[in-house]
Amino acid sequence: MIFLVTFLTLVLDQLSKFLAPQFAGSLDMGLCRFIAPTQNTAGAFSVQLPNAILAGLTVFLLGCILVWVRKNPPRDNLEQISLGLILGGGMGNLLDRLLQFGVVDFISCTFWPVFNLADMAITTGVMLLFIVSLSKSKTKKSL
Repeated sequence: MIFLVTFLTLVLDQLSKFLAPQFAGSLDMGLCRFIAPTQNTAGAFSVQLPNAILAGLTVFLLGCILVWVRKNPPRDNLEQISLGLILGGGMGNLLDRLLQFGVVDFISCTFWPVFNLADMAITTGVMLLFIVSLSKSKTKKSL
């Protein structure tokens, strides 16, 4: 399931970035709206590092996750989904960095820096993984 979620996340991310120019300004949800795609050459939360270093860090982190998954195969569906979201989002942004030398962002919210579907997948995946970890630790303590 991890690799299916990874694949679907990657495809949806790249498709959304491809279609983003056509939807710029067309969807306004109050606090958030689609804008014309921008190229973000910085890292998460506008950390300024060269693109090659950011791409290298991404490859390293994705590799660490894949090694961890290989050594500790997750059995829980929620854990598999969370890891798939993180891997797919990371690969989507990595693909942007390698092909376009920056990440394509197109969702703007008044309270957050501009972002994309890959960023949403990574954030959601990390939050889900945190919840899964908390529930596992509570289960172990109650035994």
